[in-house]
Amino acid sequence: MRQKILIDIGGNLELKYYLNSIQQVPASAKITIYDNAGSEEVAQVAVTSISADGMMNYTVAAAIADDVYYNWKAVWEFVVDGVTLYRSTLFDVVRQIIENPVVDKDIIDSAPFLKEQNYSKILTADSGTATTIVSTELTEDDDYWNGGTVEIIGGTNIGQIRKITDFVEATNTLTVEAFVAAIDATSKCKIIRTYKTEIDRAFSRFELDMKNRDIYIDRIIDNEQVKEYIVILTLHYICDNFSTDPIDKWAAKAEAYKNDYKKLINVAIFDYDSDDDGNIEDGEERDNLMQLEGIR
Repeated sequence: MRQKILIDIGGNLELKYYLNSIQQVPASAKITIYDNAGSEEVAQVAVTSISADGMMNYTVAAAIADDVYYNWKAVWEFVVDGVTLYRSTLFDVVRQIIENPVVDKDIIDSAPFLKEQNYSKILTADSGTATTIVSTELTEDDDYWNGGTVEIIGGTNIGQIRKITDFVEATNTLTVEAFVAAIDATSKCKIIRTYKTEIDRAFSRFELDMKNRDIYIDRIIDNEQVKEYIVILTLHYICDNFSTDPIDKWAAKAEAYKNDYKKLINVAIFDYDSDDDGNIEDGEERDNLMQLEGIR
């Protein structure tokens, strides 16, 4: 997803570098910023913020973000294992940053049949602490449950619901926001994985579909206007993930949701700030958005 900075406020640009699927930690980094005509807006300067996991972070000052701009370019120069590397990223300066309005509840409310398919598991803990749950029944890949929730449905901490912040398969351990008491072998847990990956993927695809039609979603003042599109596209991705055969019921559902999304998006009309003045005047809306190509 395109990085965005708020007008007259500024914000952060970020870059990660991976080698063989492993995030690298640069020894140093620099950045240069150009406008969309190629003029230098920020001369090359050191990136002083590099996190322990390698995230490079540069703060764009409010004085630079003094108007709405699209397709500005950040050129990153950084050193990894003695080798100097270069990457370019585009970003926009906008009046508002539209947030993804969809959460797991929206997905379940729209497709109640997923209650039986929601990535969930019921188990009794082997041991734990106030912030961890350990069970040999937890055998999924690292981070599989991250962002999900755990509800204690029996034993110690019954009735409490907490967010899952990490999962490590090697130790069969969930890390969670703190319970009142330590988890023990009486704690019966219902663990539900979030649909956030699919929701974020749908939001990114929706933004790309709009951008390909010269529509910047940050000009849609009310993000609730985009919710229905994101929900339907998320359901397409979820059902596609469940499918194990091109002709099973999940493949059919995935295809149906994809077609619903195409039909809906092709007659979409938004309250759209086309002149970027921060207001919606009479007539500022979009008509039919043309034929939508295939969803990937």
